[in-house]
Amino acid sequence: SSGGAIYAAIHPQQRITRVINSTFIANAAVPVANGTAGSGAISSNGDNVMLNCVFVRNTGGIGAITNGYGGTQINCSFYGNKANANADPTANKGGAIYNISGGKQINCIIYGNTSTGPVSGNEIYNYGTGSVQNSCIIGGLPATRDVNGNFGSNPQFYNPAADDLHIGPSSPAVNSGANYTSPDIATDIEGFPRIT
Repeated sequence: SSGGAIYAAIHPQQRITRVINSTFIANAAVPVANGTAGSGAISSNGDNVMLNCVFVRNTGGIGAITNGYGGTQINCSFYGNKANANADPTANKGGAIYNISGGKQINCIIYGNTSTGPVSGNEIYNYGTGSVQNSCIIGGLPATRDVNGNFGSNPQFYNPAADDLHIGPSSPAVNSGANYTSPDIATDIEGFPRIT
């Protein structure tokens, strides 16, 4: 299985896939005959983009997303995703995200995700290159914290146990992202202006 919800592979005749204002809850990628499982929510190959998306409690060999040779997540939140489905526990990498030779996370909250594989991959596992900017990330990839506008503080979700990832006015994630003027991200997932 490649993606529990979406498999987006770019071929020469295809356009880039854009996923906007979407929520992925409790999707699962189950192991195939050789014991390996794909991404719980999205398996992306190429320069696909996810904007204003929420990923909660997805499970697979990679918890939520695989970014293969590109892929960008902007203004996305990840919580409670688990990389735990491979027959070999050490092969589970990226509780939230697995970047393969590329992948960018910008203005994201990546918190409370787990992997049974390398501890460094609880939130994001980079195989090759990958970048995180202006994001809240706790656990894994310690080199990304406190650089490029990233920080490692509890984002103070309202009620994550009930899949409510709203943040309160005292959250350190408020006003911590970079401002972008693209019309696709002028509002949040609920249609409220991002910059007021």
